[in-house]
Amino acid sequence: MLRPFLALVLLVVLGVAAIVVQSHDHEKLLAKLALLSGNLPKPDEKPDEEKPLPAAPSNFASILAMADRLERMRALLDYAGEMKADDLHALVQKLGRRTLDEDNQMMLSALLARLVQLDPAGTLAWAKTILNTEGRGAILESFFNSWSSTDPTAALAALHQIDDALLRQRLLQTTLANMTDNDPQKALAFFLQLPTTEQDETLISPIFRNWAARDPLAAATAALNLPAAANRFVALDSALQGWAKKDPEGALNWASTLPNGSVRNEALAFAIAHLAQQNPQAAIAFVESVPHAADRNDLAIALAAAWGQNDPDAALAWVEDFPSTPAHDAAIHDMLALMSRTNPQLASTKLGLISDPEVRNNTISEIAANWGQMDTPAALTWVSTLPGSSQSGDPTTATARQLIYRWALSDPAATADFLMTNMSKVPYYDTAMGAMVTTWGSANRQGALDWVQALPEGGLKNYLISGQSIELSNAQGWEMARSLPSSAAKNNALNVIIRRWPTTDPEAAATAFLTSLDNNPVLQTTAIGTAVSTWLDQDEQAASQWVSSLPPGSARDAGTTQIITLGLKTDPATAFNWASSLSSPAQRNAQYQRVITQWASTDPTAATNAAQTANVTEPQRALLLRTIERAANPAPGIAR
Repeated sequence: MLRPFLALVLLVVLGVAAIVVQSHDHEKLLAKLALLSGNLPKPDEKPDEEKPLPAAPSNFASILAMADRLERMRALLDYAGEMKADDLHALVQKLGRRTLDEDNQMMLSALLARLVQLDPAGTLAWAKTILNTEGRGAILESFFNSWSSTDPTAALAALHQIDDALLRQRLLQTTLANMTDNDPQKALAFFLQLPTTEQDETLISPIFRNWAARDPLAAATAALNLPAAANRFVALDSALQGWAKKDPEGALNWASTLPNGSVRNEALAFAIAHLAQQNPQAAIAFVESVPHAADRNDLAIALAAAWGQNDPDAALAWVEDFPSTPAHDAAIHDMLALMSRTNPQLASTKLGLISDPEVRNNTISEIAANWGQMDTPAALTWVSTLPGSSQSGDPTTATARQLIYRWALSDPAATADFLMTNMSKVPYYDTAMGAMVTTWGSANRQGALDWVQALPEGGLKNYLISGQSIELSNAQGWEMARSLPSSAAKNNALNVIIRRWPTTDPEAAATAFLTSLDNNPVLQTTAIGTAVSTWLDQDEQAASQWVSSLPPGSARDAGTTQIITLGLKTDPATAFNWASSLSSPAQRNAQYQRVITQWASTDPTAATNAAQTANVTEPQRALLLRTIERAANPAPGIAR
C-alpha cells in the first residue's frame, strides 16, 4: 500500500526543486566562464577562428578597468598564465576583497582554475589562512569547484581539512556533483561511506539527478537498491525527476514493471507525482487503469497532491469524491493551504472534505493565517463561526487568538474596535480582549491604558484591570484596581499587587496599603503583614522603625506580629517586648504564649523572669509559668 509515504512523496518532490534551481544557476555561470576563458567558441565564431587580443595590460588595476567583459577576462587569463602560485594567491585574495558579483565571481573562478593546475594542495593550505570568513568561504567554494572538475577524488580526499562543518557540507555537495559527471557509481560509493549523520539529501539528490540526465534507468535502479529508506526516497525522486523531465511516461512505465511491493509503490508514487505536474490528464489516465482499488486510490491522492501545486482548484475538484483516508486528508490539507494564499474564502468552504480532526484544525490554522494577511476581520469572523470556537481550549479558539495577536501588533485600536463591535457574543471574548490589550500595552502602554480607562464601567473594564492586562507600575495598578466597584474582580486585582509590590519597594507598598485601605481593615491587615514580612527580609531595622512609628491599632499589630515571628528563634526577649505593644488583648496574650513556648525550650530562667514581670492578668501569668514548667520537666516519653 502507498499510504505510509504519500505525504513524504510531496515533500521530497517540492524540496528538490530548490536544489535544481541552484544547480541551473551554477551551470549557467560555468558556461559563461568557459566561454570567456576561451574554452568554448562564441556562437558566432568558428572553433578555430583566431581573434586578435588587445595589448597585455601592465597591472591588475588596468585589467579591472576594462569595459569589455570578454577582453577583461582574456587579459586576466593571459596575465595569470605567466604568474607563479604565490603571486596568484595574492591576486586571488585581492579579487576576493571585492564585491563578488557575477563578473568578479567568474574572474575568481578563472584564477582558481589556474591554481588547481599549478598547486592544488598549496592553494588549499593558503586559502585556509585567509582571516575574512566570508572571503575564505567564497574562495574555497570556487577552488573546490574547479579542483573537483578535474580531480574529484583528490578534492574529496582533501575535504577533511575544512574545519567549518557547514562549509565542508557545501564543498562536499559540489565535489560529489562534479564526480557524478564522470563516475556516478564512484560518487555514490563515496556518499555511502560517509557517517550516517552526514548523509544529507542535499548530497545524494544531485548525484542521482545528474546521473539520471545521462542514464535514467541506471540511476533509478541504483536508487532502488539503496539500503536506507530515507536515502532511497530522495534518490528515487531525484532520479525520476531527471527522467521525467525528458520522458515522464517512460519513467512511469518503468516503475510499473517493478515487482509488487513497497519499492514499486514508492517508484509509482514518485513517477505519477512528476507526471501530474507536467501532464495531469496523462497521469489521470494511468491511475484509472490501475486494477487494484486501494492502489488506485492511493496513486490518485499522490497525483492530486502534486497536481495541486500547479492547479489546486482542478485537483481539488477531481479528488472531492474519493474515500476519506489519512493520505486523502493530508492531500486536501496541502491543496487548501495553497489555495488559501490566493482565495482563502473558497478554501474555507472545502473543510468538509477533511475528516481527521487534527488535520482539519491544522488546515483551519493555515487558512486563517493566510486570510488574516489579506483581511483579518473576515478571517476572525469566519473562525468565530466554526464548531468548537465556543470552547476555551479548542484549537479553533487558539487560532482566533493568534489572529487577534497579530492584528494587535500592527493596529491595536482597529483590533479593539472590531472586537467590541463584532465579537462581543463570542465565548472567548474577554480573554481575546485581554490578549489584545496586553499586546497593545507592550508596544504603547499609555495608549492601551487610555483606551481601557475610557471603557464604560462594567464587566469588561473590570476584567481587563483585574487581570493586569496592561503592564503598569505597581502604583498605577493599585490606583486602577482601587477604582473598580466592589467585586471579586477588584479583590483579585488588589491581591495580585499586594503580593507583587513589596518585592520591589516594600516601604512604598506598606505606606500605600496603610493610607488607602482604611475602609477595609481585614484586607489592610493582610496587606501590611505581607509588606512588613518582605521588608524585614530586606532591611530589618528600617521595617521595625516604620512599624514602631504607627499608632496603636490593627495595622500596627499586623506589622508587629511579623516582627515577633522573625525574632522567635533568634531574639525571644525582643519578640516578647514587641508582643507587649500589641493593642488587642487577645492577640497580645496569644503572642505571649507563642514566645514563651519557644523561649522556655532554650532559656527557661529568662522566660520565667519575663513572665513574672509581664503586664498580664494573674490567670494569664499562671498559664505562662505552667508552659515554662512543662518545657523544663516534660512528661515521660516526651523529648525536651
